[in-house]
Amino acid sequence: MTDLPEVVLGRGDYVAGGARSQPFLDLDGARRRRPMVFGEVFGIASQCDPLAASMFSGRASDPAEWAVMWKEIGADGVCVRTSGMTPDDALGVVSAVSERTRLPVAVSGEQEVLSHVADGISGTILLMLGADDSACGMHAVASRISSTKEARALPPRANRMILIEGRFPEESPYRLAIDVRKLGLEGTEGCTAPIVFDATPVWADGFPDARVASMVEAESALTAMLSGADALIIRGPGAADMARVYGEELADL
Repeated sequence: MTDLPEVVLGRGDYVAGGARSQPFLDLDGARRRRPMVFGEVFGIASQCDPLAASMFSGRASDPAEWAVMWKEIGADGVCVRTSGMTPDDALGVVSAVSERTRLPVAVSGEQEVLSHVADGISGTILLMLGADDSACGMHAVASRISSTKEARALPPRANRMILIEGRFPEESPYRLAIDVRKLGLEGTEGCTAPIVFDATPVWADGFPDARVASMVEAESALTAMLSGADALIIRGPGAADMARVYGEELADL
């Protein structure tokens, strides 16, 4: 087994990755670190599921305010969805979110938008949720590295993360996360980067109310954590709360 690389996020105050064993097993000095929680924000607020938007006390109409609420809830970072936005509009939203929250910001969108945002952001590490195939056949997450001493010291393979999307209770995405973690620990090229698990696809199933939606998304997040996810993308604040508590409990076992 090999220690997996770490990725330093935000302004050097968040770290993802670095696994030394299968998740939450005290093998080879496993790190006591819970997975990070990224709260989802839509640059175009109307694209958000109305049920999810209703859980943010009206602040989902303004992406920066929405992101601030995620920080108040206790999220470790913010995932900004930029679908349908121009590159300049996306840069404006991401810049506002980064400055208002000072949290790590993940950006999802078209490659042209991602490149423009990456070129316009400084002083932070920006995760870019892209569509480049990794060596494992998954979607890769390219990282934008700041010019800090800590960022320059990162190993080259650490400057990316592996994105897996899952819809609970389908087994295949979680099995994929388990297999990727195992291959990474064995040193397989392309599988050593931290795993980001997007739990938001569960919302496509439709729910009668926010409480039910949050419970199902939290189940997806918990299963992802047990499968080896280093970070989670969450849509509902209730699910984010549960994911953070579950993660802290598991890390303390």
